[in-house]
Amino acid sequence: MLRAFSPWMKAILAVIVLGVLAMSVAFLDIYVDMGESLPVRALRSRTIQTRIINSCEAEARRSVPTPSTLKVAVRHEPVRIASSTRLPQADDLWMYRFEVDAQNYFGAMIRVKARCAYQGREVLYSEPD
Repeated sequence: MLRAFSPWMKAILAVIVLGVLAMSVAFLDIYVDMGESLPVRALRSRTIQTRIINSCEAEARRSVPTPSTLKVAVRHEPVRIASSTRLPQADDLWMYRFEVDAQNYFGAMIRVKARCAYQGREVLYSEPD
């Protein structure tokens, strides 16, 4: 079948086949380097972020004068600050910003912007922004 092609067509076909093979090998190398499938990575990242959000908001609830009135008004996505790997880990340093509404001692609702640093399953600090 290849005898019907001219030498130029054979060369172009060879370049295309080699290009496809090189891209396949590169993709497999990247995929193996990730170590996990994409859905598992996304789920793991979401689990870590949920843990960060819950821990930081619990810390904020402990620090207000009337914790029963605290409501989280605005949530921002937790951001990874420092990491040794490309995959999200619980041991990474995360920063989480949020806004809460809570009553003060006089009953007035006050909105406070807060930030929280989280690393290794514990809140490092939580403070007004």
